[in-house]
Amino acid sequence: MASGLETVELDQIQLPPIPGPLPPTFFTDIPPGSAAIFSSLLGTRPFRSLSNPVPVRAIRSGSENDIRDKSYDLFKRHLAIAESIITPPTTWQDLYHYFDAIDLWTEGAGFLFHVLGYIVRVNVTKFNFLESFAREWAFSNEARLANIVPRQDILSSLQTPDDQAWFDYKNLTSHDKEILNSILKWHCEAFQVKRISPPAVALNGPVQAAVEAQRILSTVNLGVPVQVTVEAQRVQSAINSSGPIQMVVEAQRIPYNMPADPYQHFGRPGNPSVSYVS
Repeated sequence: MASGLETVELDQIQLPPIPGPLPPTFFTDIPPGSAAIFSSLLGTRPFRSLSNPVPVRAIRSGSENDIRDKSYDLFKRHLAIAESIITPPTTWQDLYHYFDAIDLWTEGAGFLFHVLGYIVRVNVTKFNFLESFAREWAFSNEARLANIVPRQDILSSLQTPDDQAWFDYKNLTSHDKEILNSILKWHCEAFQVKRISPPAVALNGPVQAAVEAQRILSTVNLGVPVQVTVEAQRVQSAINSSGPIQMVVEAQRIPYNMPADPYQHFGRPGNPSVSYVS
C-alpha cells in the first residue's frame, strides 16, 4: 500500500502545469512502442488503440478528492508500478508511458496528468519520511553501523526486537526496504570513512607524542557514482624528547569511493522537475 499515507498531509511540491491544449491527434497518433505501464501491466497486456466507435468516457469531477481516490486506487491495484513513479509528467506525450489510448480517452488525459502528479507527491512524502526515519536511527546507532560490513541488505542484520519495531519491518514493502537499505548502507560507509585516522608516526627512543587531528573535510560531488574525497588537514604533533622538538605531520589526501548516492535510484527531491514550494 502507500504505507498509510492516505491519512498523512503530503509534502507540498511544485508540479508542472497542464501543458496547454490537447493535440487533436493525441488519442490516435501514438508513438510505436509506447509502454503504457499501468494499462499494459508492464507489457504483459497489449497496448489498446482507440476503437471506433469510441468507448463511453468516465465522468470525472477533477476535484482533489477525485484525483486522490484514483491515485490510491492505482497504489492498491498496481503497487509496484505506482511506487516507481518519482518524476511527474511535463508533456502530454509523457502520458503514453503510463496509459494506453483507451484509458487516456475514458479517464481523461488531463485527469490522469493530475493523478500522476499526485502519485509523485505520495512517493516524495514517503521517501522523505523513510529517509528521516533511517537517518535518525543511523545517528543513534553510529557505533553499530561503523562496525557492520556494508552490504545491500543491511536491514536483514538488524534483528533485535527494538530494531524490528523501529522500522515496522513486517509492514514494509519491498520498495520501502530497498530505499531503507540504500540509505543505511550509505550511512554505514560514511561512518566508516569518518573513523579513518591520520597515518601513525613511528618514532625511535623514549619519545612521547601527542597528536591532535584537527578537521576532516569531506567534499561530496553528487553524481553516479559518488566520489567522496576525505582530506585530512595538518596534524600537529608536539613531541617531548631530550630537547624541545616540534614536528608537523602532513597527512596526505585519502581518496575514498563511496557508493552511489542512495537517492539516485529513487529520485531525490530537488530533481529539476520536482521542486519544493518555498
